[in-house]
Amino acid sequence: MIKNLLLTCVRGLLKNRYYTLVNIIGLGIGLASYVLIDQYITFEKSFDLTHPQQETVYRVTSQKTQNGEAQNRRAQAPVILKETLVAGVPEIDAAFRIHPLDAKKVTLRRDTEGGDRIDIIEHQVYHGESAFFSLLDFNLLSGNKDTVLDEPYTVVLSRSLSEKLFGLINPVGKSIRIIEDFDQVYKITGVMEDLPSNTHFKFNLLISFESFRVQHPNWRWTAWDWDYFFTYIKARPGVDPLELERKIQAIADKTAQPQYDNRNYSMDYDLQRISDIHLTSQLEGEFQVNGEGTYLKFLYGIGLAILILAWINFMNLAVARAMSRATEVGIRSTFGAGKLQLASQFFIETGILHFLALTTGLVLIHLTSLMLPEFGIQMMSDAFFDVGFWVLVLSLWTIGVMFTSLYPITLMLGYKTQHVLKGKVEQGTWGARVWKGLVVFQYSVSILLIVITLIVQSQVDYLKNRDLGISLSQVLSVYAPSVKSESYWNQVDQIRNRLIDDPDITQISGHSYLPGENLRHVELVQLEGKTVNEAVLMKYQPIDYEYFKMFEIDLLAGRSFNYGESARVDSSMVTELILNEAAIHALGITSPEDAIQQPVSVLHSFGAISPTRIRGVVKDFDQLALDGTNFPMIFVLSRDSYWSSDSEFISFKINTNDVSGAVEKVRTAYQASFPEDSFQYFFVDDSYNQAYQTHLQFGQLIASFSVVAIFLAVFGLIGISMHTISKKLKEIAIRKVHGASVPQIAQRLLTGILILVGIGFVLAIPFSYWLSTEWLKSFEDRVVLQPWMFITPLLAILFVSMLTVIYHTIKAALVNPISIIKEE
Repeated sequence: MIKNLLLTCVRGLLKNRYYTLVNIIGLGIGLASYVLIDQYITFEKSFDLTHPQQETVYRVTSQKTQNGEAQNRRAQAPVILKETLVAGVPEIDAAFRIHPLDAKKVTLRRDTEGGDRIDIIEHQVYHGESAFFSLLDFNLLSGNKDTVLDEPYTVVLSRSLSEKLFGLINPVGKSIRIIEDFDQVYKITGVMEDLPSNTHFKFNLLISFESFRVQHPNWRWTAWDWDYFFTYIKARPGVDPLELERKIQAIADKTAQPQYDNRNYSMDYDLQRISDIHLTSQLEGEFQVNGEGTYLKFLYGIGLAILILAWINFMNLAVARAMSRATEVGIRSTFGAGKLQLASQFFIETGILHFLALTTGLVLIHLTSLMLPEFGIQMMSDAFFDVGFWVLVLSLWTIGVMFTSLYPITLMLGYKTQHVLKGKVEQGTWGARVWKGLVVFQYSVSILLIVITLIVQSQVDYLKNRDLGISLSQVLSVYAPSVKSESYWNQVDQIRNRLIDDPDITQISGHSYLPGENLRHVELVQLEGKTVNEAVLMKYQPIDYEYFKMFEIDLLAGRSFNYGESARVDSSMVTELILNEAAIHALGITSPEDAIQQPVSVLHSFGAISPTRIRGVVKDFDQLALDGTNFPMIFVLSRDSYWSSDSEFISFKINTNDVSGAVEKVRTAYQASFPEDSFQYFFVDDSYNQAYQTHLQFGQLIASFSVVAIFLAVFGLIGISMHTISKKLKEIAIRKVHGASVPQIAQRLLTGILILVGIGFVLAIPFSYWLSTEWLKSFEDRVVLQPWMFITPLLAILFVSMLTVIYHTIKAALVNPISIIKEE
């Protein structure tokens, strides 16, 4: 019996190839989309969940407040905090710090026994402590995890970095040179497995924290305002994190208050569970741009909507087919087929279609997962070997078959044999209401997704194209040498002299920080006549000549740093200062003109005071891509200040379409001045746009899956049209016999469809407006919602609906009406 049912189902599906193909493609795409979104969300939620103690490991974050004004919360904390907490808070078992090296380019050098030299450049290098390995579950392949970074001048390499330097031999006990601010030999004490992609830590090697301390023995290791250290703690089991926060705040306030008072600010501390960082933390100074938990909710909603759309499309097509097979059902009933047999046949047919669709979906999932890394989108790499993945797939198949079978089977079993044999097929009041509800849901979801797509894309475009107050176009940056000699600036001038007459290179300048980069230097600036309590914390950027001209930052008053002109101030460790608008307003100066030549003092964190004056004022610009706020900034001429070697980048303004040719000119000039240094370059706008990575990915995903949803909506319109036409075939035939034209028939049919579209629009717009408004609140700068963003989706759906209905109406109208109404 089962074999007979299977053969009947297969023959029926092969006979109706169009119906079968449309169902397999539509449902396969829907299932693939849902599973892909689920896998992406699973990956994003998996960050730092593999550590056995992740529930009790926290990162300590900090926030400065000066004169009652809170600054941005930061992912880092003071250098002294770790020792203070371990010694003074018994609820803390252990802790460790991670500190980024100041050098932006670090050279790892190994001289082989054969006399060859291997150089590898790294840009993300950190100082760390042994507890990193004892508290977290990162696999240390070689070395003692409890002591691996206890000694100065020791280092742990990742597996891939070790293989680049030493091949497959174990390098523990061997030495390498690490060239950054120092050129130092380090002993390799450990090799760790490459960090997984689902962790917020991003580096290939850790240098022992003790190395940093030994290199700078006179630095302020007990300072509470030296706060660029990622600090992680392990709490004892059962400790309430809120209570622990209060104890951390209390001991920090008690210990640090004299220093806080001296520099006129306070510090607030919070705890972040390590597994929460990736999706909930967008703080200043993060290892990298983190994900957004809100986006995952949006994506899951889209995935669920796509899946339900696919199921509803399948159901609508199944209902249309069931109505066209009413006569077949009547005949089978006449020859003794029971309701169970009829339902079984349809159920098996549905199961076969879902299986074929699921197989198609799995192929699409595999092919898509191979392409996603090219767009910077990562997912679980071993999904096909994960039990949970197959549980999800089989659950979707089971639920899908049950959900999409229920309504068509109920409808089909409700047919009265004597009616269907005469061609009288009625859907019934209940069936009509269910069908209309499903159609309205389809239209609502389609309109909602198109609205959200338009708004997300508009916001991303706005962020990329808004006026930043700074021009990043055609600026090429080169990493400066890690170790700089006393003749460094002369070497930079030699580069300038080689390129000064070249029309393809218009400006050259050195600087410590890139646009879009967090400025780690902070200094207190005091206006003459003001008290220390009125001094203002300002971000500090060492630059060279032509910096403002290169980035087209407007000078509002005073003078810039001009080539060949000194900016030194007698007995001062800094040069004359150029401030931004936010800085002069924070000092209480009303206009840029009033600020010029005003005497100020820089109160250095190490106790020195540098008297100087204001040389110029520049217009505020967006130093941080997504921050949207303008914070006080001071600019000093690096070559004339105490930090004369503080230049991590040399940038060049390109003025030609032949970019590759210009790069070669810069390369030649650079290597002539720094023949021992590697030439590594990038374009500043690409670097700046990294801040948008999460938003761009979200925009790409939303756009891609919305296209899928729209595609499924079009499939759905085919099903709706088939269903509508199949119910009204007799009406169309009678009207045609009585002289009605095709446009008249189409108009009558469209009226019902347009009413359902209108209801869907009315339901979708308030929800889409609320969702969009809530999402846009997360941006300081955001687009203003426009009527066209809501009207365009309606017009698009109306257009597609009209085309689809008209096509099927014409097709039905061409059928000989006698063949339809002959039984009457």
